[in-house]
Amino acid sequence: MIKSNVNYTQHVAYQLKLLITLVMLISLMLAIHSAQADLLKDPTQPPASMNNSADIGAVESIAAPILQSVMLGPQYKAAIINGQKVILGKKYEQATLIKLNEHEAVLRNPDMSTQILKMDYAFEKKILTPAQASDLEKPMALKRQLNANKKDKPHNKVKPNNKSSAVT
Repeated sequence: MIKSNVNYTQHVAYQLKLLITLVMLISLMLAIHSAQADLLKDPTQPPASMNNSADIGAVESIAAPILQSVMLGPQYKAAIINGQKVILGKKYEQATLIKLNEHEAVLRNPDMSTQILKMDYAFEKKILTPAQASDLEKPMALKRQLNANKKDKPHNKVKPNNKSSAVT
């Protein structure tokens, strides 16, 4: 009876050592995994060489607002300022968007000063009269007509000469 109690005690001690070892291995794996997760970078972020600071949030809060896009509809007017959608009459940071057209947005700061943000177009928008628009459409209509005619015409295929000539 004493011998079986000793075996049982040794067995329990062995299982306890295995359990402790298993728990330590799992905690070590979790620590390594979390350390590796901290090293992973967001693939959608621009390269660090484009920023002077590693903290992107700090760069955005310091940077002056940039008008990136304007959305004008009959009942919906909004601007994209530094990647944030701002509806006319609503706030961007502490300033309120008070005026909006296709070229610029006007922000009113809490001290009642205004800030005008202009779109930086690489091209100039030109409004055409109906006559000018139809003049631009004529070459495209001609090209479409030529392409349609090519599809309608049967192709002149050269039929091979099936006559064999004997060479002597």
